[in-house]
Amino acid sequence: MRAASREAAHSNVRINAIAPGGADTPMWNSMSWFQDLVRETGNESTAFDKIAQMQPPIARYAQGGDVARLIVMLLAEEAPITGATLVVDGGGAL
Repeated sequence: MRAASREAAHSNVRINAIAPGGADTPMWNSMSWFQDLVRETGNESTAFDKIAQMQPPIARYAQGGDVARLIVMLLAEEAPITGATLVVDGGGAL
């Protein structure tokens, strides 16, 4: 991202990447192990809490809307960010 941004900067082009983690989206429903975990814990929210406890501590699982809001912010003309890879994983990468 940084190298590409450096080359594009003279053309007033900003380049960034979004690296989403395991966001709380409907894609989880297609995974049989997650469906098993939901049955075991009683609901999706509790299943996500259990997954979060298996990994490094996180504030919460990212929501699909978190990525969308970040995209909107990056597309705004006044956004001062370029050359960044922004991780959206609720802190799971910590």
